[in-house]
Amino acid sequence: MPGQITARQREVYDTIVRFHRQKGFMPTFRDLMALLGIKSPNGLMWHMEALLKKGWIEWPSVKGGRGTEGRVSGGFRPLRTLRLLVHERTAPTLDLVEGGIRVTLPDGPLTLDEARKLAADLLLACESVENTQR
Repeated sequence: MPGQITARQREVYDTIVRFHRQKGFMPTFRDLMALLGIKSPNGLMWHMEALLKKGWIEWPSVKGGRGTEGRVSGGFRPLRTLRLLVHERTAPTLDLVEGGIRVTLPDGPLTLDEARKLAADLLLACESVENTQR
């Protein structure tokens, strides 16, 4: 179970997630610094190390490398090696497709509220499909 993080650390994490979803690759230190308004690489590094220690990210070191980005004792940590370990849970969704309904469920069990909403939405979707088939 990941540890508790501060609001600012959550902002850093959410910015990484959002960037990765939009672009398909991890941001650079400069990207993150610009998006978060952080002036110093050390300021960003402090938050990254906290996310690493608290289990929100996995960030392996590689030997060698150039520049100061992600340098820690024992190796160099480019952000391209970053793995996000805590992901936001997606809500179940219903889509009307030709000939039926597609249901997309999140990983893991549904909460009671999610199950109730899904059941209500499914009833409405079934009625809609039946009405279009008449």
